[in-house]
Amino acid sequence: PWSGDAEALRADDKQVMETGKPMFTHEYVAKSARGNATLNVCKFPGELEGKKRAFGISFVIDET
Repeated sequence: PWSGDAEALRADDKQVMETGKPMFTHEYVAKSARGNATLNVCKFPGELEGKKRAFGISFVIDET
């Protein structure tokens, strides 16, 4: 549902992978039938199945 926002979301993932440091940020997404949302996000680097990955935890803090 957030395909229109994918480029911006991936940019934060890329920053986490390049710096190796966690990131705390707000991300803005257009939620298909429910409108727009602001997410409070923590992204962090890790490893899964032997590969470096960016992981994230988020929750909606505002709907407009």
